[in-house]
Amino acid sequence: MSIIIFILILFLFISYSRLSCGGHWFYFLFLGVVLRVVIPIPLAMDYFVYNIGNIYDYNFYGIEDIIIEPVLKIVYNFLYLFFQDKTQTVHFLYWLNFATCTYLFYRISKYHIPFFKKMLLFSFFYFLFTYVLLRNGIPYLLVFMFFYELNNTEGTLKKLIVASFFHATAALIFLVKIIFEIKLERLIVYGLAILVLLAILAFNNVFVFDYIINKFSTYSEAQNDRSVFHVVWMFFIFGIFLWSFIENLAQSTTLFFITLMIVYIVLNYLNPVMGYRLSLYILMFYLTLPVKNLKIVKYVPDIDLVSFGLFFLLYINYSSTHYLD
Repeated sequence: MSIIIFILILFLFISYSRLSCGGHWFYFLFLGVVLRVVIPIPLAMDYFVYNIGNIYDYNFYGIEDIIIEPVLKIVYNFLYLFFQDKTQTVHFLYWLNFATCTYLFYRISKYHIPFFKKMLLFSFFYFLFTYVLLRNGIPYLLVFMFFYELNNTEGTLKKLIVASFFHATAALIFLVKIIFEIKLERLIVYGLAILVLLAILAFNNVFVFDYIINKFSTYSEAQNDRSVFHVVWMFFIFGIFLWSFIENLAQSTTLFFITLMIVYIVLNYLNPVMGYRLSLYILMFYLTLPVKNLKIVKYVPDIDLVSFGLFFLLYINYSSTHYLD
């Protein structure tokens, strides 16, 4: 079976590369569905969290559960009305997440960014977002699409707002955006609106800051050791950040991007797990940047050709996100 999966992943990689060049979407969709059928859902690393035990709680206990990361809980409870079984509901959620992320990857394949950057995104995150994460995958891709609009077209906050209801890290990106990129007059209005909302919630004994502190404490208790992976990844993110200045100095020196990097450094110092989650946005921001340095532009076709070797990265990420027999 492992050989069959290896071959299927190879053809999936090729189909996505052809999709980026204008190939037919059917082959990518077909191979993705076959892989989703062949790879058992319980082999995903996070399956235990979402389906076994009480690690992730789908219940609503108060207003804070409705306003903070409510999407997965709402969808789960709606589907549970039909299935009346936790395992069947979670399995359907995985299929729903697969379908949504597949569509978003298809949309991204049509973006006007260098081919090698599309393949980097696909190789790094396809299996993680599409097959493993139920809360994080969709918002990460929505934020990537927001970054693309921000760096290449006229960016709007719609995708970022939707992503914020999926996962708290997207809400952090939204907060950084409105603080540093919106005009002072609007910032005052938004600030007052947020203060009024927090006051109303506090009056009803809902303390958002308590949630944030508890979330941080949970991560700190769960894993505060800085592994070799976290150190290597930190240097990789620093390298990406510095390299972005060489590729596109104007858009890399925006206050928004620099602030994201500062927040990452602080979180990574406090807790490497939280730092890692935010670091994915640093990488995604870089991947949406157009290459403007003429000395590098002439080598982009060669880099695109070499990027076919990223297939091995795609397979490694499949292996690292699933329990293999």
